[in-house]
Amino acid sequence: MTSAPYFWLSGEDRGTLLQSSSSVLPRLPGQSRDIGVIDEKDVEQRARHVLEWIASQENPHWLIIFDNVDQYSPNGVGVGYDISEFFPRTDQGSILISSRLQKLTELASSFPVQKLESKDAVQLLSQSSGLSAKNTMWNPQSDPGALDLANRLDGLPLAIVIAGAFIHETGTSILDYLKYYTESWYDLRSQSSPGRQYQHGNILQTWQLSYREIQKRDLDAAKLLLLLAYFDNRDIWYELVQAGSNSPNTPPWFNKAVSEKLAFGPSMKTLIGFSLIETKQQEGSYAMHPVVQDWCLHVARTEDMGLIQLNEQALIAVGCMVPFETNKNHPELQRRLVPHANFVLRGGNDPSAGQQYYIMESI
Repeated sequence: MTSAPYFWLSGEDRGTLLQSSSSVLPRLPGQSRDIGVIDEKDVEQRARHVLEWIASQENPHWLIIFDNVDQYSPNGVGVGYDISEFFPRTDQGSILISSRLQKLTELASSFPVQKLESKDAVQLLSQSSGLSAKNTMWNPQSDPGALDLANRLDGLPLAIVIAGAFIHETGTSILDYLKYYTESWYDLRSQSSPGRQYQHGNILQTWQLSYREIQKRDLDAAKLLLLLAYFDNRDIWYELVQAGSNSPNTPPWFNKAVSEKLAFGPSMKTLIGFSLIETKQQEGSYAMHPVVQDWCLHVARTEDMGLIQLNEQALIAVGCMVPFETNKNHPELQRRLVPHANFVLRGGNDPSAGQQYYIMESI
Protein backbone atom coordinates (compact mmCIF):
# COMPACT_ATOMS: atom_id res chain seq x y z
CA MET A 1 0.00 0.00 0.00
CA THR A 2 1.52 3.33 -1.05
CA SER A 3 1.18 6.38 1.14
CA ALA A 4 -0.86 9.35 -0.07
CA PRO A 5 1.22 12.29 -1.33
CA TYR A 6 1.18 15.43 0.76
CA PHE A 7 2.40 18.92 -0.05
CA TRP A 8 3.30 21.71 2.37
CA LEU A 9 3.04 25.06 0.58
CA SER A 10 3.79 28.53 1.92
CA GLY A 11 0.82 30.83 1.31
CA GLU A 12 2.08 34.14 2.71
CA ASP A 13 1.15 35.88 -0.56
CA ARG A 14 0.41 34.84 -4.13
CA GLY A 15 4.01 35.15 -5.32
CA THR A 16 5.31 33.06 -2.43
CA LEU A 17 2.66 30.39 -3.05
CA LEU A 18 3.53 30.21 -6.75
CA GLN A 19 7.22 29.78 -5.89
CA SER A 20 6.43 27.16 -3.26
CA SER A 21 4.16 25.22 -5.66
CA SER A 22 6.67 25.48 -8.50
CA SER A 23 9.43 24.06 -6.28
CA VAL A 24 7.43 20.82 -5.97
CA LEU A 25 7.67 20.04 -9.71
CA PRO A 26 11.18 18.45 -9.66
CA ARG A 27 9.95 15.94 -7.07
CA LEU A 28 7.09 14.66 -9.20
CA PRO A 29 7.45 11.36 -11.10
CA GLY A 30 9.01 11.76 -14.53
CA GLN A 31 10.32 15.26 -13.90
CA SER A 32 13.92 16.33 -14.07
CA ARG A 33 15.60 17.16 -10.76
CA ASP A 34 17.40 20.06 -12.43
CA ILE A 35 14.71 22.50 -13.54
CA GLY A 36 15.80 26.09 -13.83
CA VAL A 37 13.23 28.85 -13.46
CA ILE A 38 13.61 31.67 -15.96
CA ASP A 39 10.83 34.14 -15.25
CA GLU A 40 7.51 34.62 -13.46
CA LYS A 41 5.60 33.06 -16.35
CA ASP A 42 7.59 29.84 -15.97
CA VAL A 43 6.93 29.82 -12.22
CA GLU A 44 3.16 30.10 -12.75
CA GLN A 45 3.10 27.44 -15.47
CA ARG A 46 5.01 24.97 -13.31
CA ALA A 47 2.81 25.70 -10.31
CA ARG A 48 -0.26 24.96 -12.46
CA HIS A 49 1.35 21.76 -13.67
CA VAL A 50 1.82 20.63 -10.07
CA LEU A 51 -1.85 21.29 -9.27
CA GLU A 52 -2.95 19.39 -12.39
CA TRP A 53 -0.79 16.42 -11.39
CA ILE A 54 -2.25 16.40 -7.87
CA ALA A 55 -5.80 16.42 -9.27
CA SER A 56 -5.14 13.62 -11.77
CA GLN A 57 -6.77 10.22 -11.44
CA GLU A 58 -3.40 8.75 -10.54
CA ASN A 59 -3.81 10.29 -7.08
CA PRO A 60 -6.99 9.05 -5.42
CA HIS A 61 -5.89 10.57 -2.11
CA TRP A 62 -3.69 13.56 -1.33
CA LEU A 63 -3.20 16.32 1.22
CA ILE A 64 -2.25 19.95 0.57
CA ILE A 65 -1.35 22.23 3.47
CA PHE A 66 -1.44 25.94 2.66
CA ASP A 67 0.56 27.36 5.52
CA ASN A 68 0.53 30.87 6.93
CA VAL A 69 -1.95 32.42 4.49
CA ASP A 70 -1.77 36.12 5.35
CA GLN A 71 -3.75 37.56 2.43
CA TYR A 72 -7.23 36.78 1.13
CA SER A 73 -9.26 38.66 -1.44
CA PRO A 74 -11.86 36.33 -2.99
CA ASN A 75 -13.10 38.89 -5.52
CA GLY A 76 -9.71 40.26 -6.48
CA VAL A 77 -10.53 43.55 -4.77
CA GLY A 78 -7.93 45.24 -2.56
CA VAL A 79 -4.78 43.66 -1.19
CA GLY A 80 -4.54 39.88 -1.36
CA TYR A 81 -5.38 36.96 -3.59
CA ASP A 82 -7.94 34.17 -3.83
CA ILE A 83 -6.44 31.05 -2.29
CA SER A 84 -9.20 28.91 -3.82
CA GLU A 85 -7.69 29.37 -7.30
CA PHE A 86 -4.95 27.02 -6.10
CA PHE A 87 -7.37 24.27 -5.05
CA PRO A 88 -7.23 21.17 -7.31
CA ARG A 89 -10.50 20.78 -9.22
CA THR A 90 -11.33 17.42 -7.72
CA ASP A 91 -12.79 16.17 -4.47
CA GLN A 92 -10.67 13.09 -3.79
CA GLY A 93 -8.14 14.78 -1.52
CA SER A 94 -7.95 17.03 1.52
CA ILE A 95 -6.90 20.63 2.08
CA LEU A 96 -5.70 22.29 5.29
CA ILE A 97 -5.14 26.03 5.62
CA SER A 98 -3.32 27.65 8.52
CA SER A 99 -3.99 31.36 8.87
CA ARG A 100 -4.72 34.19 11.27
CA LEU A 101 -7.38 35.51 8.86
CA GLN A 102 -10.84 34.73 10.19
CA LYS A 103 -12.40 35.55 6.82
CA LEU A 104 -10.98 32.30 5.44
CA THR A 105 -13.51 30.40 7.56
CA GLU A 106 -16.03 31.07 4.79
CA LEU A 107 -14.25 28.47 2.64
CA ALA A 108 -14.76 25.46 4.91
CA SER A 109 -15.01 24.26 8.50
CA SER A 110 -12.62 26.01 10.88
CA PHE A 111 -10.80 24.80 13.96
CA PRO A 112 -9.47 27.70 16.07
CA VAL A 113 -6.19 27.06 17.86
CA GLN A 114 -7.17 27.93 21.40
CA LYS A 115 -4.79 28.82 24.19
CA LEU A 116 -3.62 25.84 26.22
CA GLU A 117 -4.67 25.07 29.76
CA SER A 118 -1.87 25.53 32.31
CA LYS A 119 -1.16 21.79 32.56
CA ASP A 120 -0.88 21.36 28.77
CA ALA A 121 1.14 24.59 28.41
CA VAL A 122 3.67 23.38 30.97
CA GLN A 123 3.86 20.01 29.23
CA LEU A 124 4.55 21.68 25.86
CA LEU A 125 7.22 23.86 27.50
CA SER A 126 8.79 20.74 29.00
CA GLN A 127 8.92 18.96 25.63
CA SER A 128 10.14 21.91 23.56
CA SER A 129 12.84 22.87 26.08
CA GLY A 130 14.11 19.29 26.45
CA LEU A 131 14.36 19.79 30.21
CA SER A 132 12.41 16.66 31.07
CA ALA A 133 14.74 14.59 28.86
CA LYS A 134 17.83 16.06 30.52
CA ASN A 135 16.55 15.55 34.04
CA THR A 136 14.19 12.62 34.45
CA MET A 137 13.59 13.61 38.07
CA TRP A 138 12.27 17.04 37.08
CA ASN A 139 8.50 17.44 37.42
CA PRO A 140 7.43 20.46 35.36
CA GLN A 141 3.95 20.50 36.89
CA SER A 142 5.40 21.22 40.33
CA ASP A 143 8.01 23.72 39.14
CA PRO A 144 6.77 27.24 40.00
CA GLY A 145 9.03 28.76 37.34
CA ALA A 146 7.48 26.60 34.61
CA LEU A 147 3.99 27.47 35.81
CA ASP A 148 4.84 31.18 35.97
CA LEU A 149 6.24 31.21 32.42
CA ALA A 150 3.32 29.22 31.00
CA ASN A 151 0.91 31.64 32.67
CA ARG A 152 2.88 34.70 31.50
CA LEU A 153 2.59 33.43 27.93
CA ASP A 154 -1.08 32.70 28.62
CA GLY A 155 -1.05 29.34 26.89
CA LEU A 156 -0.11 30.66 23.44
CA PRO A 157 1.37 27.58 21.70
CA LEU A 158 3.79 29.40 19.36
CA ALA A 159 5.13 31.58 22.18
CA ILE A 160 5.64 28.52 24.39
CA VAL A 161 7.46 26.57 21.65
CA ILE A 162 9.70 29.59 20.98
CA ALA A 163 10.48 29.87 24.70
CA GLY A 164 11.26 26.17 24.90
CA ALA A 165 13.52 26.29 21.84
CA PHE A 166 15.46 29.23 23.28
CA ILE A 167 15.90 27.46 26.63
CA HIS A 168 17.01 24.29 24.86
CA GLU A 169 19.49 25.99 22.53
CA THR A 170 21.07 28.37 25.06
CA GLY A 171 20.89 26.41 28.30
CA THR A 172 19.00 29.32 29.89
CA SER A 173 16.97 28.44 32.97
CA ILE A 174 13.22 28.95 32.99
CA LEU A 175 13.48 31.63 35.68
CA ASP A 176 16.15 33.51 33.73
CA TYR A 177 14.03 33.34 30.56
CA LEU A 178 11.07 34.76 32.47
CA LYS A 179 13.30 37.57 33.76
CA TYR A 180 14.61 38.32 30.25
CA TYR A 181 11.07 38.26 28.89
CA THR A 182 9.98 40.89 31.40
CA GLU A 183 13.03 43.14 31.19
CA SER A 184 14.31 42.74 27.60
CA TRP A 185 11.35 41.60 25.53
CA TYR A 186 12.57 42.70 22.10
CA ASP A 187 16.14 41.43 22.48
CA LEU A 188 14.87 38.06 23.64
CA ARG A 189 12.28 37.68 20.91
CA SER A 190 14.58 38.79 18.10
CA GLN A 191 17.03 36.05 19.11
CA SER A 192 14.37 33.36 19.45
CA SER A 193 13.13 30.95 16.83
CA PRO A 194 10.69 28.04 17.10
CA GLY A 195 12.98 25.72 15.14
CA ARG A 196 12.55 23.74 11.98
CA GLN A 197 8.89 22.87 12.63
CA TYR A 198 7.89 26.48 11.91
CA GLN A 199 9.58 28.18 8.98
CA HIS A 200 8.12 31.69 9.13
CA GLY A 201 10.60 33.34 11.48
CA ASN A 202 10.30 34.37 15.07
CA ILE A 203 7.19 35.73 16.70
CA LEU A 204 8.14 39.32 15.86
CA GLN A 205 8.14 38.53 12.15
CA THR A 206 4.94 36.50 12.43
CA TRP A 207 2.82 39.37 13.75
CA GLN A 208 4.70 41.99 11.76
CA LEU A 209 3.29 40.46 8.57
CA SER A 210 -0.25 40.89 9.84
CA TYR A 211 0.44 44.39 11.15
CA ARG A 212 1.85 45.56 7.80
CA GLU A 213 -1.19 44.13 6.05
CA ILE A 214 -3.49 46.04 8.42
CA GLN A 215 -1.54 49.24 7.75
CA LYS A 216 -2.19 48.80 4.01
CA ARG A 217 -5.90 48.24 4.50
CA ASP A 218 -6.75 50.58 7.37
CA LEU A 219 -3.98 52.75 8.82
CA ASP A 220 -6.28 54.07 11.55
CA ALA A 221 -7.01 50.50 12.68
CA ALA A 222 -3.27 49.82 12.94
CA LYS A 223 -2.84 52.85 15.19
CA LEU A 224 -5.90 51.90 17.22
CA LEU A 225 -4.35 48.47 17.85
CA LEU A 226 -1.33 50.09 19.50
CA LEU A 227 -3.55 52.33 21.63
CA LEU A 228 -5.56 49.33 22.84
CA ALA A 229 -2.33 47.79 24.13
CA TYR A 230 -2.14 50.60 26.70
CA PHE A 231 -5.32 49.37 28.40
CA ASP A 232 -5.63 46.26 30.52
CA ASN A 233 -5.93 43.49 27.95
CA ARG A 234 -8.81 41.50 29.46
CA ASP A 235 -11.83 43.77 29.04
CA ILE A 236 -11.86 46.68 26.58
CA TRP A 237 -15.05 48.34 25.37
CA TYR A 238 -15.94 51.20 23.04
CA GLU A 239 -17.09 53.74 25.63
CA LEU A 240 -13.85 53.30 27.56
CA VAL A 241 -11.66 53.96 24.50
CA GLN A 242 -13.89 56.80 23.28
CA ALA A 243 -13.49 58.60 26.61
CA GLY A 244 -9.93 59.32 25.49
CA SER A 245 -11.37 62.04 23.26
CA ASN A 246 -11.28 64.25 26.37
CA SER A 247 -7.51 64.48 25.95
CA PRO A 248 -6.26 67.89 24.73
CA ASN A 249 -3.77 66.05 22.49
CA THR A 250 -6.17 63.81 20.60
CA PRO A 251 -4.56 62.85 17.26
CA PRO A 252 -6.58 63.16 14.01
CA TRP A 253 -6.65 59.38 13.43
CA PHE A 254 -8.32 58.89 16.82
CA ASN A 255 -11.13 61.26 15.92
CA LYS A 256 -11.75 59.34 12.70
CA ALA A 257 -11.59 55.83 14.18
CA VAL A 258 -13.17 56.31 17.60
CA SER A 259 -15.37 59.41 17.53
CA GLU A 260 -18.43 57.30 16.69
CA LYS A 261 -19.29 53.67 17.28
CA LEU A 262 -20.12 53.33 13.58
CA ALA A 263 -16.48 54.13 12.73
CA PHE A 264 -15.05 52.09 15.60
CA GLY A 265 -16.75 48.87 14.47
CA PRO A 266 -15.03 48.45 11.07
CA SER A 267 -11.60 49.13 12.58
CA MET A 268 -12.17 46.48 15.25
CA LYS A 269 -13.47 44.09 12.60
CA THR A 270 -10.17 44.46 10.76
CA LEU A 271 -8.17 43.68 13.93
CA ILE A 272 -10.41 40.73 14.78
CA GLY A 273 -10.06 39.45 11.22
CA PHE A 274 -6.29 39.19 11.73
CA SER A 275 -6.74 37.50 15.14
CA LEU A 276 -4.96 40.31 16.97
CA ILE A 277 -8.10 41.18 18.95
CA GLU A 278 -10.66 38.75 20.33
CA THR A 279 -14.35 39.26 21.05
CA LYS A 280 -15.60 38.25 24.47
CA GLN A 281 -18.88 36.63 25.42
CA GLN A 282 -19.85 39.87 27.13
CA GLU A 283 -21.46 41.93 24.36
CA GLY A 284 -19.31 44.80 23.15
CA SER A 285 -16.20 43.72 25.03
CA TYR A 286 -12.84 42.85 23.48
CA ALA A 287 -9.62 41.25 24.68
CA MET A 288 -6.00 41.12 23.53
CA HIS A 289 -3.67 38.20 24.23
CA PRO A 290 -0.93 39.36 26.65
CA VAL A 291 1.85 38.28 24.28
CA VAL A 292 0.22 40.26 21.44
CA GLN A 293 0.00 43.16 23.88
CA ASP A 294 3.72 42.90 24.65
CA TRP A 295 4.44 42.96 20.92
CA CYS A 296 2.18 46.00 20.36
CA LEU A 297 3.98 47.90 23.12
CA HIS A 298 7.27 47.05 21.44
CA VAL A 299 5.97 48.35 18.08
CA ALA A 300 4.76 51.57 19.71
CA ARG A 301 8.23 52.15 21.14
CA THR A 302 10.10 51.44 17.92
CA GLU A 303 7.84 53.13 15.34
CA ASP A 304 7.77 56.60 16.92
CA MET A 305 4.08 56.32 17.69
CA GLY A 306 4.27 58.78 20.58
CA LEU A 307 4.11 56.23 23.36
CA ILE A 308 3.75 58.94 26.02
CA GLN A 309 0.72 60.22 24.11
CA LEU A 310 -0.75 56.72 23.82
CA ASN A 311 -0.37 56.10 27.53
CA GLU A 312 -1.79 59.56 28.29
CA GLN A 313 -4.75 58.87 26.01
CA ALA A 314 -5.50 55.61 27.81
CA LEU A 315 -5.06 57.16 31.25
CA ILE A 316 -7.39 60.08 30.49
CA ALA A 317 -9.94 57.65 29.06
CA VAL A 318 -9.94 55.64 32.29
CA GLY A 319 -10.02 58.75 34.45
CA CYS A 320 -12.99 60.21 32.57
CA MET A 321 -14.94 56.96 32.94
CA VAL A 322 -14.84 57.03 36.77
CA PRO A 323 -18.54 57.08 37.75
CA PHE A 324 -20.20 59.19 40.40
CA GLU A 325 -21.30 57.23 43.45
CA THR A 326 -24.89 58.10 42.57
CA ASN A 327 -24.55 56.23 39.29
CA LYS A 328 -26.61 53.04 39.55
CA ASN A 329 -23.89 51.13 37.66
CA HIS A 330 -21.15 52.45 39.95
CA PRO A 331 -20.08 49.09 41.51
CA GLU A 332 -19.94 47.21 38.20
CA LEU A 333 -18.21 50.00 36.30
CA GLN A 334 -15.69 50.52 39.09
CA ARG A 335 -14.94 46.79 39.08
CA ARG A 336 -14.19 46.95 35.34
CA LEU A 337 -12.12 50.13 35.61
CA VAL A 338 -9.76 49.15 38.44
CA PRO A 339 -7.59 46.80 36.29
CA HIS A 340 -7.25 49.56 33.68
CA ALA A 341 -6.33 52.14 36.31
CA ASN A 342 -3.62 49.87 37.68
CA PHE A 343 -2.30 49.15 34.20
CA VAL A 344 -2.11 52.71 32.89
CA LEU A 345 -0.52 53.98 36.08
CA ARG A 346 2.30 51.52 35.41
CA GLY A 347 2.72 53.09 31.98
CA GLY A 348 1.30 50.09 30.17
CA ASN A 349 4.21 47.89 31.31
CA ASP A 350 6.46 50.49 29.68
CA PRO A 351 8.92 52.00 32.17
CA SER A 352 9.64 54.91 29.83
CA ALA A 353 6.01 55.99 29.75
CA GLY A 354 4.71 55.60 33.26
CA GLN A 355 5.31 56.97 36.73
CA GLN A 356 4.18 60.50 35.89
CA TYR A 357 0.39 60.62 36.13
CA TYR A 358 -1.53 60.81 39.38
CA ILE A 359 -5.20 61.40 38.65
CA MET A 360 -6.65 58.01 39.58
CA GLU A 361 -6.99 58.28 43.35
CA SER A 362 -10.77 58.46 43.06
CA ILE A 363 -10.92 54.86 41.88
